[in-house]
Amino acid sequence: MHQTAKTLIQIEDELNSYFLERVDLIRACMLALLSGQNMFVIGGPGTGKSATIDSLMDCILSARKFSIGLSKTRPAAAVLGPVDVKEYRETGNYFHKRAGYATDVELAKFDEVGKMAATLGHDLLHLLEERVYHEVRDGESKHKAPLSTAFTTSNEMITEESDDAAAMWDRLPIRVVVDYLKSSKNFAKLLASDEDYEVQTTIEWEELKHAIDVEVPAIKMSDEALRGMVKLRTDLLRTHHIEPGDRRFKKAVRILKANAFLDGRSEVTKADLGVLRFILWDTIEQHDKIHEVCLEASNPFVKGLNEIKSQLQEIASGVKDRETGDAGSKWQYGKEASDKLTKVRDRLDTMLMEAQGQPIPGFKIVSDLHEEVMIQTFMTCLDQSRDVATVAASKKLGSGDGGNR
Repeated sequence: MHQTAKTLIQIEDELNSYFLERVDLIRACMLALLSGQNMFVIGGPGTGKSATIDSLMDCILSARKFSIGLSKTRPAAAVLGPVDVKEYRETGNYFHKRAGYATDVELAKFDEVGKMAATLGHDLLHLLEERVYHEVRDGESKHKAPLSTAFTTSNEMITEESDDAAAMWDRLPIRVVVDYLKSSKNFAKLLASDEDYEVQTTIEWEELKHAIDVEVPAIKMSDEALRGMVKLRTDLLRTHHIEPGDRRFKKAVRILKANAFLDGRSEVTKADLGVLRFILWDTIEQHDKIHEVCLEASNPFVKGLNEIKSQLQEIASGVKDRETGDAGSKWQYGKEASDKLTKVRDRLDTMLMEAQGQPIPGFKIVSDLHEEVMIQTFMTCLDQSRDVATVAASKKLGSGDGGNR
């Protein structure tokens, strides 16, 4: 594994230890950095979207950075730079003060992009897609901007705001949905923690830029990966009537290479195809299906894992339905559910052994869900204290977590 990849993985692990249940968000941020692509994060207020991105940006030293919250009344000058009045008065040149603003940095973060003014959205299009800004200077009207990656966050989708917003959506190929914490254990950890994230591992921008420009493009696309992409495209269209554009798939190639580099591989393999779950969806309605199909295409164990997840959700629903039922009915269901949960744990253990140390995407999420459902079953139906329920639920799988975060 390249030393830059090792450093980034260490940063990723540190972020995951602090920002709970944000594995997808953090990996997607890493891919946006390494591929030099823009990113969109949607989630409710207070889901840690901006804080996670800020913490990652703090780990990157010597890069020029810009961050701002947008609104309908935020003028374009607050993002692109104000007019240099002194220059205009003295020379008649209509220049903007670019230093420190979005057209003069390597990394930018735009919060609440769904609320931006329409005029700003139009001005940002060229910056986000072509990495240029327009201004008549030195006989030229178009100038290169150093922007490598723009992170955007929003509480709502942006495609219906305006034509410019819809056009901007196409310029944000990496897309992540963030939800509130699902695990009660993680929620308790959040409440117990009173410390802000402190940067531990850092990386110099020059080192990261070399990986972006040289190391990632050198990663090869295997025939296996290419066949997998073709099959995935066909399956999405024929089975689910979802047809991502050709340009989306083309942009995905560099992002797949970034994932392979980050995982220490010299070529893109079938295992990288799960990353397409961040790229191929256009609407919230498509998100879950794209997520499922892409992960199943990347790993033979994911389909079985999804079946287990559905079973756990069904058991959890049964527990909830019996919260107000009579004691006998609750006890009977609790015993049946407990037996099912024991078999699920055995199945998860077997799956890890069969994987022989290879990560299974989403495994930890399902493992945590199993623990949650077990605790709820013991407390609600079997009338046990939380301490007893937690002990029963936290029996570790014999094979560990298989390297899954």
